[in-house]
Amino acid sequence: MSKDWIENSKNVIDSVEETLQNAYNQNDDIHINLDGDSPIEIDSLKKDREPYKIERSEALFWADRGAYYEEMEFCLLKYHEEAIEYIKQNELKPVFKDFVEAIKRKRIVPFIGAGLSSSSGYPLWGQALKEIVNKIDGLNVNDIETKLENYEYFDVAQTLWDAESAQVKRYIRNRFSESHLSLEGAIGPINYITELSKGCVVTTNFDGLIENVIGKGNLEGYMHGLQQGNKFVSKLIKGERCILKLHGDVDEYDSYVFTNEQYIEAYGSPIDFTKPLPKSLRQIYVTSSMIFLGCSLEKDRNLDLFNDVISDEDFDVPDHFAILPTPENGETQNQKDARLTDLKIRTLWYPAGDHTFVDKYLKLALDMASERLRDF
Repeated sequence: MSKDWIENSKNVIDSVEETLQNAYNQNDDIHINLDGDSPIEIDSLKKDREPYKIERSEALFWADRGAYYEEMEFCLLKYHEEAIEYIKQNELKPVFKDFVEAIKRKRIVPFIGAGLSSSSGYPLWGQALKEIVNKIDGLNVNDIETKLENYEYFDVAQTLWDAESAQVKRYIRNRFSESHLSLEGAIGPINYITELSKGCVVTTNFDGLIENVIGKGNLEGYMHGLQQGNKFVSKLIKGERCILKLHGDVDEYDSYVFTNEQYIEAYGSPIDFTKPLPKSLRQIYVTSSMIFLGCSLEKDRNLDLFNDVISDEDFDVPDHFAILPTPENGETQNQKDARLTDLKIRTLWYPAGDHTFVDKYLKLALDMASERLRDF
């Protein structure tokens, strides 16, 4: 093949090389494991020229792509070793592989709780309620503490709202505003939302962290708590990017679903599936596979809704998934697993207290869904 032919075919060659380079660049996070401390040096035939330098991963990619991918898969197995070993030891592989398949089929809807916002500067629900308690005088603190220990968050919120609703509104507006976002911005697994799903995201959070990650300009529709949705249902059905904020949005007082009374207004009592919010949540529950992230799934009103849907037997509910720490008190792991399984929620457990496993599980699942790693 002549030099002239190569020069005349420059556009075609450049296009192919650009595609291959992009494929190589997708593994930048793993190359460090293959490259070593210093690049390969190739001496020039010209005495006055410095040696040519090339990283091991790059040399292998362009010289023997089959060997490159074998080495990369080995590196990925080492990179994910801790998560893989825990999955194997605790017989979680069937659940994990089904979760990966749901990502591949583009059926995943992330359900984001306060646990995924806490590392970025926002409080967990229990913490937020305790902080509000400290701002209001004349409360029965012992009674409130007992209810918080039993996850009776809506009851506590109602007590605080009845005592001083203006203080509660002020707290929510200030504490969940963007000014409390960490200097580093969105931190942790929240950043995987765009890779997990291109469609709907559900959250119980007031803050705008999800919008920050996705980009407000990329949201085609939304529904905020008690407010009527803005193109939400049509975008949900089409599988386009939209957000359902179950408890409302920090900047919209009228959207808040924070107290028992607001919950009944939003959901009905018993649950009224003609109301926009429960109707939308039911639609997601029966058509997609949710992955619960940063949610305790203890005494959760949304679980009551799921239970109603299951009890009616009108729908063939798909599998849903949750990433949760093993319980340290209250329910045993088997008890909680059985309760969630009844709601078609399959759990990927991780060691209590080691929340880094949420990140590790999601990275592993995304690597398998993209087939960077085929199996373990």
